[in-house]
Amino acid sequence: MDAVQGKNNFVVVNGGHLLHKVVWQRNMNFGDIAKSYLTYLQTHYGSNVAVVFDGYPSYRTGKSTKSAERIRRANLHSSHEITFNEVTCPETSQEQFLANERNKLRFIDL
Repeated sequence: MDAVQGKNNFVVVNGGHLLHKVVWQRNMNFGDIAKSYLTYLQTHYGSNVAVVFDGYPSYRTGKSTKSAERIRRANLHSSHEITFNEVTCPETSQEQFLANERNKLRFIDL
């Protein structure tokens, strides 16, 4: 996504895309990784930005096209659920970590 920079622009960024756009550097803990997302947003979009995650609640039955696609992708790239906090360094690749929905949701909440 390319933003047109201007004084009165308000940018809305797709959070799902953003999670994969910022590349995690080696030897960074999750707190520093989270800060790198903020730096990326500030650098590319300025301070007038909102990040939107369009996920569905876990109680949805999976009857939509989007739910079916998420299930299909989860079956292709499965990953273990990882317990972590801000000072934990990832021991798996970014792709593997984000392939697990619970990991992704807990990282967003970090």
